[in-house]
Amino acid sequence: MQRKTRRIVFIIAAIVFIIAALSLVLYSFGYRWDKEKFQPVLTGGLYFRVNTVKPQIYLNGKFLPKATPGLLSSGIFLPNLLPDIYQVEIKKDNYFEWEKKVEVESQKVTSFSFIVLLPKNPMVNNIYQVTEAEATTTKLKTSEEIIDFLPLANNKEIIIQTKETATSTDAVLKIFNFINGSSVEIYRQKLAKNESLNLIPHLKISDSDANEIIFDLTKGSTTTFYLWQRIQPEKLQNLSQLITTTFKLKNPIQKIEFYPNINGKYLILSGKDLMAVDFNKNETKKITTGIRDFQMKDYSIFWIDDNNAVFSYNLILDSSNPLSILDLPPKFNINQMAIAPNVQCFALLLDDGTFYLFRLGQPFEKINDVVKFVFAPDSKKIAYLTKEGEVRVRYLTDVTGDVINKKGDEVIIRKGLSLDADMEWYADTQHLILADGKVIYFAEIDNRDQINTYIEEFDFNHYLLTNNKNGTIWGIRPDLIQKIDLGYEKI
Repeated sequence: MQRKTRRIVFIIAAIVFIIAALSLVLYSFGYRWDKEKFQPVLTGGLYFRVNTVKPQIYLNGKFLPKATPGLLSSGIFLPNLLPDIYQVEIKKDNYFEWEKKVEVESQKVTSFSFIVLLPKNPMVNNIYQVTEAEATTTKLKTSEEIIDFLPLANNKEIIIQTKETATSTDAVLKIFNFINGSSVEIYRQKLAKNESLNLIPHLKISDSDANEIIFDLTKGSTTTFYLWQRIQPEKLQNLSQLITTTFKLKNPIQKIEFYPNINGKYLILSGKDLMAVDFNKNETKKITTGIRDFQMKDYSIFWIDDNNAVFSYNLILDSSNPLSILDLPPKFNINQMAIAPNVQCFALLLDDGTFYLFRLGQPFEKINDVVKFVFAPDSKKIAYLTKEGEVRVRYLTDVTGDVINKKGDEVIIRKGLSLDADMEWYADTQHLILADGKVIYFAEIDNRDQINTYIEEFDFNHYLLTNNKNGTIWGIRPDLIQKIDLGYEKI
């Protein structure tokens, strides 16, 4: 080989080596060749965390069989993607699919950490079913109708009110154990013709096992509170009379709450006085006076007084803080009050649809035309239903994560719902469960591209929603109570 030829071969080999080495270096730094732009570009990635095992990932319609969680991670990482808009679909047999148009940016990983796939055939269990019982002595059939119920946090019992009809019609309040089928009667009252009664909405429960229950009965303008204790199930105490007599109160009792973690101690609204009464020490303590209503959670109390001033109060520190004074009409009713789980926020909804949100040391926020609301379990968001039938999520603080949201940002989750629709947060605080008529909507709050919403329909017109990780909803009708776990597949 001639010297000149060897030199040319060497130069070509050197150029090839340099190009290959440079390509390897660029590759190692995340560069890939973009055929459309005809240049090397820095790549990005996608990260998905899905609630089910072995989900199927599709990118621009192509199935990615190797897109599976790593050994040390529950997430799925797709690296080295050219900057572009991708159509992503996540599927699993017999499950609703999740899909979005996703933007991949250079040197960034776009994350979706709260993807939930729900089975199309969720797990369903009958909890309480009405059956006709035939009495052996009278030969009369007893018919039963379910009025309302409340599940207990012990996951084995419900408090249920029924209407029983035989020789008379009775309202019956009882605790039913759906594990062993046993029941304990709390209260029974004979109903007059066309009389209706529902004790469930105002029940106060002492703990997860309902060892003590307070309920109230109103006749005319008089409300009487009763105390039932599991330790003495046949002895029902007139708690209003007991408190009034023991502590010699002159004003009628408007409201009673269990004092946290102390048996025999209660918070009461006597006339306009907010008081703590303690049967153990036989003493009372007036906290404040001149209030319209109060709400309590843990050791925090929030109230609105006759001057339309809103206060917070800490039972442990025995201190109150003014939050705001509202400019309200002379006559109004309170439709809903609630305290955030972290007890740092308090919300008030009036009957004219005016919604107020209070936080210590901050100006209150006001929203008009609100029908109902619910705080998220993380206390960072609140969902509310408007009079236009929209469900909106409002951010109460700056939130960083997959999506960055600023305090005050709002996301419209669903439109066209009835004003009777109900809503609750799913446990991950990134999804809402909505009930409207027979239809259940399970909707994410991530509004990048479309909001994925799964729709189920069951044979119920009324549901009770909970925010646990199973996505549990309870269907109720006059003959059946059913527990539906949206997150579990019926096999």
